[in-house]
Amino acid sequence: MGTTIDAGASNGYHLERHQETRQKIMEEKRHGGAGRVIVVILILAVLLAAGAFFLFGGRVRVETPSFSTGYRYDRAKDYATLDTFPVEGVTAEKVELHWISGRVEIRAAETISVSENFAGDDAQRLRWRLDGDTLIVQPCASGVRDLPEKTLTVSLPCTAGLKIDTISADCVLTGVQTAQLDVDSVSGALRGDAAVTEMLSVDTVSGGASLDLTAAPKKVTGNTVSGVMELVFDEAPGKVKLSSMSGSFALGLPAGAAYQLDWSTVSGDCDASGYQAPEGRGAKKIKLTADTVSGGLTIYTK
Repeated sequence: MGTTIDAGASNGYHLERHQETRQKIMEEKRHGGAGRVIVVILILAVLLAAGAFFLFGGRVRVETPSFSTGYRYDRAKDYATLDTFPVEGVTAEKVELHWISGRVEIRAAETISVSENFAGDDAQRLRWRLDGDTLIVQPCASGVRDLPEKTLTVSLPCTAGLKIDTISADCVLTGVQTAQLDVDSVSGALRGDAAVTEMLSVDTVSGGASLDLTAAPKKVTGNTVSGVMELVFDEAPGKVKLSSMSGSFALGLPAGAAYQLDWSTVSGDCDASGYQAPEGRGAKKIKLTADTVSGGLTIYTK
């Protein structure tokens, strides 16, 4: 059922439901809902397969779905270990971090540095290279089959773009500043704080996310199958688009922020009891779109 909620008008909430008869609503739940479930299940299967093999932008290539050929990526000969070529002193506008399991820690700093807490087999040590203005980090040599859990620690100045791909590794952000932040994870958790000014994208299968956004991104997208995602904004964002199967979302909005919500769900609930609408009509409205099968949405004033 589709619902439009306009929050922030002088009379509080104005709720306008799309004109649907009870019969049509039941038909949508019975047929449309079932169709959505099938589609999302298929998407989940694809995500699990793709995520398990760490696909990103065509850079990672796995030849069989059994992972029998190991973790592979293109241009493997162009990568170096930290011993061969230290990252310190390198400048890059964009950063791509690929990690499988363990932990990824990213901190704000004046210069770029990369390290890992591993000194074992050389093939299992991280690799990196520069591709134009982009620094790319891979967790190991291409073709490695068995990889232990490791911690990747990265220090970064303000960047134009930060891309993070993980399988089960947790990711922690501390004071990160970037124009664009794009995070993809299968089951890893994402938490911390970041100043994202242009675009924020978080995609997970079952992994959760809890982010404090200290700037106002113009565009925010959040997609999850069954994860729990909470985004707390210090400043009102532009557009926010959320989608899930059974996963739930929570949005913390700054005081004085108004929003217009396009809410579509089969059986999920929307709770805005913790939201305080601004007085008057002058507040610019955040455009929120949320689509779930059974997942819920909570909106509150931080």
